[in-house]
Amino acid sequence: MKKIVLCGGGTGGHIFPSIAVSVILKKEDCELYYIGVTGKSEEIISEKNEIDFYGYEFSGFPRKLQMEILVWPFQLLQAVHKAKVYLKHFKPDIVFGT
Repeated sequence: MKKIVLCGGGTGGHIFPSIAVSVILKKEDCELYYIGVTGKSEEIISEKNEIDFYGYEFSGFPRKLQMEILVWPFQLLQAVHKAKVYLKHFKPDIVFGT
């Protein structure tokens, strides 16, 4: 049985291609995992489609000069670290990112 990690989010244009691929992969009896941002649309949509969701905290790059710009790089590093932990744990055969 193949283990496949789906990832991508932010908008439906990133999420729904993964979901469409998941429909085919489920028929092939693959283990599916979705990695994305907690509390965003990818979590809701993956759970509605019965795909195990594993999340991390993250937000988009601040567009204005604010204090968040100083914190954002550290949030990025934390998110990357968490995704690496998930990948080490799952040991997927394929990662499908959009």
